[in-house]
Amino acid sequence: MGPQSLTTGGATEDEKDQSKLALKKNFLWLLSRNTDCVNQKIPGWTGFNLQARNDEEIRKDTVGYLPTINAPATEMKTVNEILCKSDEI
Repeated sequence: MGPQSLTTGGATEDEKDQSKLALKKNFLWLLSRNTDCVNQKIPGWTGFNLQARNDEEIRKDTVGYLPTINAPATEMKTVNEILCKSDEI
């Protein structure tokens, strides 16, 4: 028997709008990138998104690593410990 199903509150309207906008930008990049493969003038995905970011501030990501937990990964206590440590970080 596995864990119970996770229930969430769902996405807000703003989150849905942001998701739709991101999907449209990705689709626009895909179409424009495949239009002229010989004389490519559209940057790669990252460069395109930097140009289409509407002057939003870019924040540097911080990568954090979890400490090693010397316990079986299949035990629910281990999974809970990993989730708690992730939440703290």
